[in-house]
Amino acid sequence: MSGYDAPAIARWAEYVRAALETRSALVFFDNDVKVRAPYDALALAEAVGG
Repeated sequence: MSGYDAPAIARWAEYVRAALETRSALVFFDNDVKVRAPYDALALAEAVGG
């Protein structure tokens, strides 16, 4: 399986939310096996709240 599972997305979302308190954040997904990167990016954006 390629891509991030829900617990991994939640951990990354926590990290991104913390970063956004003091600065901006730019996140890249490079897990392109089975074209999962766009779906993981959307899941992270939703988990972060935007």
